Amino acid sequence: MIPRKNNPNTLSLEEFMEGASKKLEKGEEVIGVGLSVELMQKWYDTLSYLY
Repeated sequence: MIPRKNNPNTLSLEEFMEGASKKLEKGEEVIGVGLSVELMQKWYDTLSYLY
């Protein structure tokens, strides 16, 4: 694993894929993993009616 010296909040590829695959398996259409979860939810709540 690559050390997280520049940004300790980054996800490894394995962590990202684990989070994304769980949401895909649940059938979710808008997927955010890690720090993007809150951002994606705000986007969905605000703009999903246009999508």
